[in-house]
Amino acid sequence: MSVCGHAAANRLIVCSHIIEDGEPIHTVFHETDGEWQAVCEHGAHDAPSEGRVICFNCFRERYPEFEAVSGLYRGGQATVIKSEPGRWWVQPIEDIGSVQ
Repeated sequence: MSVCGHAAANRLIVCSHIIEDGEPIHTVFHETDGEWQAVCEHGAHDAPSEGRVICFNCFRERYPEFEAVSGLYRGGQATVIKSEPGRWWVQPIEDIGSVQ
């Protein structure tokens, strides 16, 4: 079950800092397997205990800024441009193969 109480078939994994502490979204990942992740800029986010599951639609409702990148391609990464509120930098597709 997800933090919103809905079945999590179409879900995002979100860092606890966003859901529980109100930190802003910093980076969104749309993994090649279709999984979505959203993280803040604090911490490594590598511990499973830091992740929270929320359904895609509830996340879009709670965080309207996500709408701008909700169509991100699989394998894509988008990062908020702090100096330009509401704008995101999306990793170009040609960079995917070169990311280590």
